[in-house]
Amino acid sequence: MGKRKFTKTNEVDFLNRNDSVGISEGAGNCLFFEINDICTTDICEAVSIMMRLNITDSKIWSKDITKNLDLDLIDTKKCLYWLSGGDEEWKRRNFYKRPWNECDLLFQEEFGVTVSVIFKKSRKLSDIKSGFLKFLNLPVFYEFGLSKDLI
Repeated sequence: MGKRKFTKTNEVDFLNRNDSVGISEGAGNCLFFEINDICTTDICEAVSIMMRLNITDSKIWSKDITKNLDLDLIDTKKCLYWLSGGDEEWKRRNFYKRPWNECDLLFQEEFGVTVSVIFKKSRKLSDIKSGFLKFLNLPVFYEFGLSKDLI
């Protein structure tokens, strides 16, 4: 009898991959996102980054997340950072008067619950994206920024 080669499967199952986004699933149904050079396990942050980068791959947006809906795995601060401008805005501060670390609590107090509700009601990544576009869009952030003298 010949020898059989056994390969141990990694704890991570590769789910989706395109040129700029990779999604893997690890132990405990934890999703791992690689978006360009940014890595995260926070689903809301990943959706926010993909929206910022204008990712249009329907395979990625149709990813079912029903078994990954754990509020303990999201940080609304990270998500709001990207939705409110991301690196482009917060590093250059073309519009905001103050840096992110002075504003993040204001954003979390105002929009944190909204992010959590959108996340809990979602079944696919596209549901989160739709919720963000409807309730946490740029006009909403602009009005908030004006009201708090951030712009």
